[in-house]
Amino acid sequence: KMEGSDGVYGAAPDGTLFGRKGRSIVTSGDAGASWQTAAEAPGDINDIAFDHARNRFYVASGERLHAWENNAWRVLETPNNQYGSPRVSTVAVDPVMTDVVYVGGSNNIFTNGASIARSRDAG
Repeated sequence: KMEGSDGVYGAAPDGTLFGRKGRSIVTSGDAGASWQTAAEAPGDINDIAFDHARNRFYVASGERLHAWENNAWRVLETPNNQYGSPRVSTVAVDPVMTDVVYVGGSNNIFTNGASIARSRDAG
């Protein structure tokens, strides 16, 4: 059992793991033996992605997409569903072309034309 993390979401090219512990983004440079807090998220964390080229975390939280960079959070605009609401629950960064960021949202109760979106300019 890894005490410092609730879940591992991925790894950077240098092998650094990233995950979460409650509302914190945590990282480990020793294969999960120890964890350090990188940032406190603005809400519950649904998903995390890491852009290793920009040293930026993307977090799906509160049905919005947030970016952590230079010790500050910002909300990134995403397409709204037909009811005018963003519904972000998952995020991924292309590991080679890091300008490409994918987000997804729920499409469970009603048809949603904004279930998946792609940015080609890093958000």
